[in-house]
Amino acid sequence: MKKTFYKIIKIGLANLIIIVLFIVILEGGASLYFAYQGARQEIKKEPFLAERLHTEYDPLLGWINKPNISIDHMYGPNVYLKTNSQRFRNKNDFTIRIPKGKIRIIC
Repeated sequence: MKKTFYKIIKIGLANLIIIVLFIVILEGGASLYFAYQGARQEIKKEPFLAERLHTEYDPLLGWINKPNISIDHMYGPNVYLKTNSQRFRNKNDFTIRIPKGKIRIIC
């Protein structure tokens, strides 16, 4: 009688272990599937470009700076970006007339 009882317990425990392993494998597979789907969605998204913070599209010139932008630590610690109202990377605006003794080159 004892042998039969132990045999039933062994079979029951073996079945329980098999069921638990099946559930763990099923859950792990589902987790991998959903992680894969999430990664695919992230890859399909348009990547973040820092330049989008301070530029806008101009149909004639392409991408131009936005006016009056100030972004601290834009390109690293203590490396800021400032644009003036004329969209130049500068803190100050420039006069239309060129001051005497100065030459202006715009790239």
